Amino acid sequence: RDFSVNATLIASANDNRGGSLASTYFCWIQYIQPRPKRCRPYLRRTRSQDNRTPRRSTKSNANTGGCPIGHTDVAPPVSSVPVIAPQQTASVSPTEPTVPVVQPAAKDKPITEKPLTLRFPPDAAARGAVCMDGRPAGYYWRRGEGVNATKWVLWLEGGGWCYTKISCEERRGRLVQLGTMKDRPKKRNVKMYFGSGDIGSNPDFHSWSHVLFVYCDGTSFLGNVEKNSSVFIAASKEWRPLYLRGYRVLQAELDDLFNNNELGKATEVIIGGHSAGGMAALIHIDQIRERFPPTTRVTGLVDAGLFVDYRNGSQHGRTHCRALEGGFTYWNATGLHPKCLAAFPPDEQWKCIFPGYLLPFISTPIFMIQDQYDNWATKNMLG
Repeated sequence: RDFSVNATLIASANDNRGGSLASTYFCWIQYIQPRPKRCRPYLRRTRSQDNRTPRRSTKSNANTGGCPIGHTDVAPPVSSVPVIAPQQTASVSPTEPTVPVVQPAAKDKPITEKPLTLRFPPDAAARGAVCMDGRPAGYYWRRGEGVNATKWVLWLEGGGWCYTKISCEERRGRLVQLGTMKDRPKKRNVKMYFGSGDIGSNPDFHSWSHVLFVYCDGTSFLGNVEKNSSVFIAASKEWRPLYLRGYRVLQAELDDLFNNNELGKATEVIIGGHSAGGMAALIHIDQIRERFPPTTRVTGLVDAGLFVDYRNGSQHGRTHCRALEGGFTYWNATGLHPKCLAAFPPDEQWKCIFPGYLLPFISTPIFMIQDQYDNWATKNMLG
């Protein structure tokens, strides 16, 4: 409540490769500024010849905080404000300023959530659609209600990346929750990214069908390494397998949704993601779009997924960009946009991971939300 956000909607133009970004929109959060102070008349007591009456101060005050003379951004002392019981009339002397009666706030309405249910594709293990620890991958979903049952939100979870054997071993061994389906709850409430089933907090999408693709591979759903490696788990002092199969995970889960959960009958679909999942949504959106008939309306929504190939900033930023470039080979990155791959020579096809190079080739309409002063980007890229 103490800040106002100014946002600008920018429609991008054609680039020099002949691709078009006309269907891509960016919502840049330009800056956040404090709201102007609320200046109120500052009443102080002045003595008149006949009696004591409150008069507006005509002298400047050191604590006016930039307010006009006779006003202040500081409320009168609590001791000078008479206490008025709700729905009662208080007797206020002529020398006291009148304070409006504030009614108690009404109690919030109870929130009725509709959790998403965990589901595993029955053929996940046979197809090699497994998390980093080798356990079959799964997703959360909830069928919609009424006329909105054929409208779907497909959301790809975020959570960073691993780029090399060392970083993937660390992710698999230390950041266990990012590489497994172990101990995942059977039901999960997703209150953000349109996932809430409560009409009060999510009035537009609460009755849509929802899918949350769990991120358990660290490759933005691009990994397709046939032969697994091993990682030493310090806690248990044993070697365990390490898999990079994100692309297989996404395809197996999409197939299950189309074959068993009527996703193919969708009339409207939003494909989105946040952070690394947002980048994954950009990478895969056109190929997911091809699964639907032309009559299905498909739109992208990407939150904080615009990771740029910027190497003139901090050392960490240069390392991050080189790491994603190396991840293209280490992951055996599969599922990148075919038109983007065709536009670059083999030694530069890694560029199709970065949205800045990829966007001109995407044909599905996309709305992107990107903070111009993104906390992660300013810290890790610019330094």
